[in-house]
Amino acid sequence: MSKKKIFVSHKGINDESFQKLKEIISKEFDIDDDNIDGIKDEQTKEEEEEIVGLLKIRINEAEKFICLIDENTFEDAWVNSEIEYAHICGKRIVGIYALGSSDSVEIPATYKKYGGPILSLNSLDKLNEILSGENIPNVTPDGNPSPPLHEYPPRVKC
Repeated sequence: MSKKKIFVSHKGINDESFQKLKEIISKEFDIDDDNIDGIKDEQTKEEEEEIVGLLKIRINEAEKFICLIDENTFEDAWVNSEIEYAHICGKRIVGIYALGSSDSVEIPATYKKYGGPILSLNSLDKLNEILSGENIPNVTPDGNPSPPLHEYPPRVKC
């Protein structure tokens, strides 16, 4: 049986969290770990288009999409565009708080719009359930229950 391929959206500063995530789940999942973070910072327009094309291929090939969330993820244009593209591709989008994240970490706008449950690195035992489509409640970075990301208005009876 082949492993499910997963794309992990993360910033280079989250490499420790990425390596820990990879270590924990690599027995069951194939993680695309060709890191291109170092070349995302300064590039020409042509190089940027090449990177975007490469990311789209990798996201498209993956069965699932994980986003490592920290204090800097909210403002990162690359992470937000990767989340949006994963949504367009119909991928299940799961968030995982990076090591050292606090309860006040801001969730990226695209994640709030398209993302699913968010886990901490300490609660990855639920990851398989989430990736298979089950709905698991969100948690805070320290693993405690958290309110849902999406607030739905009450239903109106006609």
